[in-house]
Amino acid sequence: MIDASKKNTEPKRLPARRIFAWYWKVLRKYRRPFLFAVVSYGLAAVSGSVIPPIIYKGLTDTLSGAGSPEIFGRTGAWVWVSALGFNYLSTYVFFRLGDISYFRPYSRAAKDLVDSTFDRIESRSHGFFADHFSGSLVSQARRYVDSFGSLSDTIIYNIWMPTVNLIGSLIGLFVFSPPLAALFLTGMAIMLLLPLPLLRKRMSFDALESEEDSRVTGRLADVITNILTVKMFASGSAERKSFREFTDRQERARGMAYRALLHMIMLQNGLVLVFQFVGMAASVWLWSRGTITVGTVILMQAYLMGVFSIANQFNRSVSEILRSLARASEMVEIFELPQDLTDPERPEECRISKGRIAFRDVSFRYPGGDTVFEKFSFSVRAGEKVGLVGPSGGGKSTVTKLLLRFVDPQEGAIEIDGQDIRRIRQDDLRARIAYVPQDPLLFHRSLRENIGYGRAGASEEEMLSASRRAHADEFVARLPEGYDTLVGERGVKLSGGQRQRVAIARAILKNAPILVLDEATSALDSESEHAIQEALAELMTGKTAIVIAHRLSTIRRMDRIVVLGKDGRVEEEGTHDELLSRNGHYASLWERQTGGFIDSDDVENAADSESEAYPLEA
Repeated sequence: MIDASKKNTEPKRLPARRIFAWYWKVLRKYRRPFLFAVVSYGLAAVSGSVIPPIIYKGLTDTLSGAGSPEIFGRTGAWVWVSALGFNYLSTYVFFRLGDISYFRPYSRAAKDLVDSTFDRIESRSHGFFADHFSGSLVSQARRYVDSFGSLSDTIIYNIWMPTVNLIGSLIGLFVFSPPLAALFLTGMAIMLLLPLPLLRKRMSFDALESEEDSRVTGRLADVITNILTVKMFASGSAERKSFREFTDRQERARGMAYRALLHMIMLQNGLVLVFQFVGMAASVWLWSRGTITVGTVILMQAYLMGVFSIANQFNRSVSEILRSLARASEMVEIFELPQDLTDPERPEECRISKGRIAFRDVSFRYPGGDTVFEKFSFSVRAGEKVGLVGPSGGGKSTVTKLLLRFVDPQEGAIEIDGQDIRRIRQDDLRARIAYVPQDPLLFHRSLRENIGYGRAGASEEEMLSASRRAHADEFVARLPEGYDTLVGERGVKLSGGQRQRVAIARAILKNAPILVLDEATSALDSESEHAIQEALAELMTGKTAIVIAHRLSTIRRMDRIVVLGKDGRVEEEGTHDELLSRNGHYASLWERQTGGFIDSDDVENAADSESEAYPLEA
């Protein structure tokens, strides 16, 4: 697990173009309605902000006697009033066209973005999720999706439309007074360029704040997930103290980001005030020399007032864009991580039907860990029942991870029915294997949905049949809501034995040719274990089965038992009786579990005694 407490003093900066490129993958199929909306909003900005001051200039000049008495065949101030009314109507139409063109594709694009984010996360390997906090992933995914909405709204309403406004204002001023236009352009350049270093600093602090937020969310999720452990060890005070250390770092990062924004606002607002005074003074000076009319002075003042509002808005908008990019960057970095397990570009058709398994000279080591297998070979005949035993770290669980292709070996190959599992799709492989782990995790859904997860499209009767065969119906019948009962997150509302029965029911419903049981009865008491003994025996009939167990009584009736040593090699193999007769490692394990009954005629008595305590005999 990644160390969530590690402080990153050098926040990463992901180029904005890479983040926008990921958004564009979703947006490009909606580019036409979005483009139409952008054009409509641009026209609304022109008609709503650029043209009215020009109309006011004409009206002022007309009323002061400086304007032309006739325009388009009409005389007097009413022509300007009529133009103003028509302009208001145009503004309304352009805004509504923009809204209609924008919100419908935006809603669809947002859905597609959520779906594609889920797809990319879900497609990651088992090892990826072992290295990332689930809470942090949820937080990063949420911020990535939320940032899309924030970016699109901010860019259209607070960047695009004000930019059109400024360009239109500049053109309008240039028509009536080139000197004022030059002054306007100079002031805008200064106000936009001077705060850029502060903007870059703000983005760095935003990235750091997002990273700290992910750590806080991950820590919170970790504590909630393990709240029973926290309560059992009376660690509430220690966890609260530790959590405050995380939030302290987040608050410091947030404070640095806010101070950078405050400095930027102070600088730009000061420039706006200076620019407004200089612009008005220049307008009055030009009027006093007879170069411009009173209406042009009013035009300049109207544009200057607009600049003040735009500058404040632009300031915060650019900062919000950078913040959104920083918040989206973490998920983009995850998207760009290379896949450690991929399906072949041209997968073979899956031919797995009988379940003949062969590990051929497999060498495997975990990243940064010790070697588990070195030239490991192991085979299971179709329909054979094989038990795996050995010390912790001997590779028993690694065998299942390799078989299910949660990890790939560095050398060698794993074949099922003569087909290399790396040449077929992972989903096709796992569809042929039913896996029951030691601690099955359930969805926070109904029992019906959890059992039905074993096979998509299974009928209600098939689900109920699987439940009966796993003896899960016995406890379900006692629940007030029966199969509609929600089991809680990870199935916390059920006992360990109940969760295990649900997992076994899933496996029965799946009806795959290969069955893997990884300590599948460890959570069951003797009575529960006895209740599902026949179900498991029936489940294994006609299937290839690999059963991992520390409780040797659960595998003594296997066709073959394989004993793995600490070095990941096959130390012994044979039937239960054959291994006992060799008086080796397996016999030693059996003696410790049965109290020493391993000699001659006492072996059967020991087995019978053991089976009474642990009745499952697959």
